[in-house]
Amino acid sequence: MLAPRPRIRSLAWFRAEISTEWGQPYDHSAYPHIGAPGGPCDVLDDSSVTTIWLQWASRLGKTFFGQAAALFKVDTDPCPALFASESEKLAVEVTARTYKMIERCGPIKKQLRPLLRRRQSQIDLDNCRTYVAWARSVSTLADKGVKFGHANEIDKWEHQTTSKEADPLKLFDDRFKEFPAHKKIKESTPTVKGRSRIERGRLASTNCSYHVPCPHCKAYQRLHFNREGSQAKGCIVWEKGPSGKSDKETARKTAHYVCEHCEGKI
Repeated sequence: MLAPRPRIRSLAWFRAEISTEWGQPYDHSAYPHIGAPGGPCDVLDDSSVTTIWLQWASRLGKTFFGQAAALFKVDTDPCPALFASESEKLAVEVTARTYKMIERCGPIKKQLRPLLRRRQSQIDLDNCRTYVAWARSVSTLADKGVKFGHANEIDKWEHQTTSKEADPLKLFDDRFKEFPAHKKIKESTPTVKGRSRIERGRLASTNCSYHVPCPHCKAYQRLHFNREGSQAKGCIVWEKGPSGKSDKETARKTAHYVCEHCEGKI
């Protein structure tokens, strides 16, 4: 008898099977925005969503989420995949880190090739293959058909206006034409407002944001590093030093977040 694969939620799988490249188990408290209701894990599980746009600040787990999602797909829905970044150097670095995560991932680590047979240009496993590409190389972004993909730091993908080749992000998108039910993760820290690829994608999508409660009034809000103008709430503030200018030591001792609702100090 033929039966469908059991449905597994990505967040539960992350918690059970994912470790960082340094061997630390997936910690939901370190990445609450990844598993938040309606967040990245929920849309990863939603077959009606084909593209996930992540406009996040640096060091918040954009690349880590893409790596974990790729390993989740290998285990639960093996398919041809593609990882692409801005440069060959960064693409190879992320691939090396992904190999370390696979080595610690129980369900798929036995699919790895021996160390001497591993390549940086693609990750070969028993059930599927992940191609590795970068924006400045047309050949690495061409002639592949994939069902899952991760485009890393897309605001840094350069395209010469005089080039005869297509925009690298379009070449990335073209790889999914054979699979209508595909999944793409496009992520980046934003660059210039109004010209940012990731900003355009976010604004054209559901444009969800992560909200947290104030420990004083319990009202939910987005966190901002700073605000335009002189408004001193809903952002981080600190006192100035004896000279009347900001200095690192005084800022370290006095910095706090001001709730945009009750103006409580966090």
